[in-house]
Amino acid sequence: MREQIFAPLDLYQNELKAKHEKNVGEYLDTLVQKSGIDGEKNAKTVSAYEKHTADIKTYQSQIEKQKSKRAWLIFLIIGAFFAGVIVLCKYLPLQKLRITLIVVLLAVAVFLICYTCKKLNATIRATNENLQDLKDKADALLDEAYGQTAGLNALFSDYDATDLVSKTLPCLRFDSYFTRARLYEMVNAYDYLIRASEQECVLNVLSGELYGNPFLFEQYLNHYTSFRTYHGSLTIHWTEEKQDSNGRWVQHSRSQTLHASITKPEPCYDIHTCLHYGHDDAPKLCFSRQGKHAEDKTEGQLKRTLRKGEKNLQRLTAQALKRDENFTELLNTEFEILFDATNRNDEIAFRYLFTPNAQEEMLKLLLNSECYGDDFDFIKYKKCNTVRSEHTQFNGIDTSAKRYYSYSLSEIKERFTRLNCKFFESVYFDFAPILTISAYQQPRISDTKIQKEDLCCYNYEILANKLQEYLMPYGAISQAIFKTELLEKNDEQEKIAVTAYTYTAHERVHYERVYGDDENWHEVPVYWTEYIPARKRSVMLVVYTEESRKSMQNPYVTHQGVYACVL
Repeated sequence: MREQIFAPLDLYQNELKAKHEKNVGEYLDTLVQKSGIDGEKNAKTVSAYEKHTADIKTYQSQIEKQKSKRAWLIFLIIGAFFAGVIVLCKYLPLQKLRITLIVVLLAVAVFLICYTCKKLNATIRATNENLQDLKDKADALLDEAYGQTAGLNALFSDYDATDLVSKTLPCLRFDSYFTRARLYEMVNAYDYLIRASEQECVLNVLSGELYGNPFLFEQYLNHYTSFRTYHGSLTIHWTEEKQDSNGRWVQHSRSQTLHASITKPEPCYDIHTCLHYGHDDAPKLCFSRQGKHAEDKTEGQLKRTLRKGEKNLQRLTAQALKRDENFTELLNTEFEILFDATNRNDEIAFRYLFTPNAQEEMLKLLLNSECYGDDFDFIKYKKCNTVRSEHTQFNGIDTSAKRYYSYSLSEIKERFTRLNCKFFESVYFDFAPILTISAYQQPRISDTKIQKEDLCCYNYEILANKLQEYLMPYGAISQAIFKTELLEKNDEQEKIAVTAYTYTAHERVHYERVYGDDENWHEVPVYWTEYIPARKRSVMLVVYTEESRKSMQNPYVTHQGVYACVL
């Protein structure tokens, strides 16, 4: 049985952070040794490439300076010619002599321009030749550097990040694939609400088990309609007659700029990432709280927040007694105020989960400024616990191996270490609010079977998003929501119907009647964009093996070991 975590923040700071850095470093050293890469040779190649790159920038700068010099000299010559013409016309009365001198000036100007262009063009041409030679050498060095790191790049896997997390934290195990069985388990046994709406599609998922209890990280695209205000203007002119001080009627020109605006709908899209954790304890309890960045408050601000919160708790308690509602304030007032889950529907179940130790550990998380602090929402809907943190919105849940690829061994090491340490920190502190609850660490024996061929709709939507350039309708100008449907399935492949929901745009003009100071109505043009819904239905082929992938004729993408292309 895996040990429980009673103090998630202290455990990370005192043990897990250093342990994960060590695991990442050791794993990377193993891959480097296995690849057989010559670090010194690669460093020399990279240094030579970077030197050539710097020289290329120098030559490009020289070319730009020469072109600028050429343009200025031509401008000065032409300016001098016209200045000479003006002087001759003004001070030389003899027409024949004036014309002769103008012709001479023109000839001199043409000669100087030709001479300038010839000299500078020769310099530019020579610099360009040297530049092209440098580019060829730089490209060759870059190819050589990539060849040196190719063996190491090929060893990276999309599962490296999750495997390393599980090595550091054995109670957390990730699935190789997000399967239909796992999705059905979350929906049917743990009250997870599947994203079946045409307003949402899934971009990425990570699933697995914490102490045998299922979890799901999901990143999804949400579509909604917003409204945009367009503005237009029209300047009008008219003449008015007024008497001056002498009694005469004088005309005055007047003008006015008329303004108009209209509001029209436009599509908007947001990307959200959240963690869902299923557990059987307190199966009917529901509550929600929002992150308020308590860690950013000064001591004075925190005291004011607590004083204001105490008054609010007194009001809620009085209302509960008056209305015979189910609310009783906790003894730990600081936790009650800062966690702020007063909309709970079961006081006994809430106290069962949030024991005094859980309350203290949650407060540590909320007030810690080094590890994200109070940046998360926590929503419990029956058996489904959802954590949505700000840091995961920025860090994401991408574990693809291509993030580490580079021509430089030193850059590969920096990327691999930085990205995996940040991934562990981000994932851990999404689980941290859950880990403060000791009841949620009770082990469960899972019987969910993970099979590669048991893909679900989320996998198809992820693959469709990777193929979106081939699935979008003609003229689409916005992002798309992809929804899928299984058409055919056998042991080797699946055919999936993909429908892309998006928009095309058409420029329109609306004329708004506005009354002007000239006592007339005018039509002010307001240009706006009309977004028209568009959709396209395509067929996507999904295969499970590298051998099947080799038979694909069209460009393909991959996710969690499966491949897809558009038929």
